Amino acid sequence: MKREKLNFFKQLWIALFRPDQYGSLITIGNGRMIGFVVLFSLLYSIVWMGSLMMSLDLDAVAQILKEELPDFYLEDGELHLEEPYQVAAQNSFICADSEIEKFELSDLEYIMDTTNYEGILLISRKNLLLYEDHKYRELNFSDLHVKGTRDELFEKSISFIRKASMMLSVIIFPFLAIIHFIAALFLALFAGIFSAIFQRSLSGGQVYRIGIYTYTMLMLAGLIFGVYLSVVPTVFAQFIYFILGAVYLVVGVIYTNNRADAKRQEMAQRTAGLYNGYGEPMGYYGQDAFSTEPIGFQGQENQVTGTYGNWPLEQGEDTVMINGTVCQKSDLDLVDKYLLVGLKESAMDTLCQLLNCTKEAAEEVIMNWQQYYK
Repeated sequence: MKREKLNFFKQLWIALFRPDQYGSLITIGNGRMIGFVVLFSLLYSIVWMGSLMMSLDLDAVAQILKEELPDFYLEDGELHLEEPYQVAAQNSFICADSEIEKFELSDLEYIMDTTNYEGILLISRKNLLLYEDHKYRELNFSDLHVKGTRDELFEKSISFIRKASMMLSVIIFPFLAIIHFIAALFLALFAGIFSAIFQRSLSGGQVYRIGIYTYTMLMLAGLIFGVYLSVVPTVFAQFIYFILGAVYLVVGVIYTNNRADAKRQEMAQRTAGLYNGYGEPMGYYGQDAFSTEPIGFQGQENQVTGTYGNWPLEQGEDTVMINGTVCQKSDLDLVDKYLLVGLKESAMDTLCQLLNCTKEAAEEVIMNWQQYYK
């Protein structure tokens, strides 16, 4: 079957909006399919992190902190506050005073013993002590190696967070690609079940590709609901994922088989012409390779060609016995025509139907084709 050469954007368009054209995607080579998953994972991670940064609105958060916190500056490993700052809210307590050189652990323990605060933050001129989730943390400002005013430090922090988010996108996208390949296996299982229900007889590679492109759509839907439609209840969003996944798999399976058949017929018609690419006759002297009409052999009016056009069949022999099954000669003519034009898979499928056998058995018959068709 001819390999499709769809670029990334055409693949993405079909994957997201045209499941009825999934038949064109199953003919894409492995390299293009893997490249699509890797590039999509990279773009997805960038858009995902960018969307999170937009939803957080760091500039607005910085503005709120500027209004709530007193002015300060950090220089030579020391914090200088314009005035002491103290807040006690619910189960938390914050105290910042640059007139105190350094808070000790004993100061933190004293507050814990005399109060019921679950979170305590103490900030002095040289250090910071934090008690949270039953754990102690200490930070010495001399370890930061930064300096600047409150506004300058906020701007540097925001810039750092944005750069870190972009770096994180590059770091996590390979893991997203791996998840994509694994999730496609799960979806391919359901695609295989639908293939059996609708009698499409798709191969493992075909249903896996359907799973690859269906999961592409589900990832985008998850991004939309997770970031832009976060107000939608999780249960409702999961229900939509399930419905979308089922619809895309069913439509993809139904149309994939039809598209594959069309591709096969198109190739057969191209190879059934009077001359091949070298200017030599090919086919049964210009006849349609899929015609059921008797095939005349030039110079031998009472014989027809067989076994790739070389073995004559005697007239009057209407049936042939293969592995205990009686087959019509006309049916075997069709198998032989498939073999002549190089469509071995089509020949094997036809034999499987005639003999009600597996592909392995059909392939064995083709290997000994001269024995049955002569």
